[in-house]
Amino acid sequence: KIIETDIPCANGIIHVIDSVILPSESSLLELIENQKRFSTLARLLKETGLDLPLASSRNTFTIFAPVNEAWEEEPYKSLIKKLDDSGSETLYGVLARHVIVGKHVSENPKPYNKLRTIHGAPIYLTQGEAKSKISGIRILESDTEAFNGLVNAIGSVIKDPMELPEKDITTVDAILFVQKSLQESSELYDKGEYEASWRNYISRGNEFLTKYSQFISSGQSNKLRNVIFDDQPVAQLAAEAWTSRNVFRDLLRELEQREDRIVDSYLMQLPQKARFGR
Repeated sequence: KIIETDIPCANGIIHVIDSVILPSESSLLELIENQKRFSTLARLLKETGLDLPLASSRNTFTIFAPVNEAWEEEPYKSLIKKLDDSGSETLYGVLARHVIVGKHVSENPKPYNKLRTIHGAPIYLTQGEAKSKISGIRILESDTEAFNGLVNAIGSVIKDPMELPEKDITTVDAILFVQKSLQESSELYDKGEYEASWRNYISRGNEFLTKYSQFISSGQSNKLRNVIFDDQPVAQLAAEAWTSRNVFRDLLRELEQREDRIVDSYLMQLPQKARFGR
């Protein structure tokens, strides 16, 4: 029980509580097995061999745990039925999308966070309107602590992200991303939803830096970082959104100029090709 809250001091805030907070004595696997809503997940972890790492004290993990109802959706329901007919390998891949090495706190994260699962695929932890989501799925209960990690309850199974390998991403992908960002936020701005417009720029800006920062100059990257910094302005949300818009427009202009240089260089090597408009 918290007896007294928000006592200010020189380097932080103090809350007074009535007892000592003891470390958890349960493993991730025990936390999952002890809750009926995770009974399907517990069985699948055992069938695929993932139960042993989650019971061990040698490593720490963060697991996004789908509740039983999530496994009733297709194609997962059919996969579970085929478990005895060599379906365990496919299910292992599905389950691995929900396990991250290390402890990653999900409550009040940055607007956009790229995490790597145990088999290397990216999933994305986002925050918007005081709600945390993992790859677009609402986190129902976050950061239940075990001695070897954290459990987050989610209502759906995380889908395969199906992203291009990082080496295959191009400037065109970055241009399309910025164009979509501008369109989404501009539509919100035109409706008078200034805070939603501004917050969309924040979220998309963080995502851009995670995926496409290699295509822009350090100066442009710093401008974007400054404009997406969430300092919770009490007012002037319209101005914040408009400033963000201008930075995104500059970002698009730099990317388009970069792409034009690439095309020009290619055409210079093919003089027989018509260079209409150039």
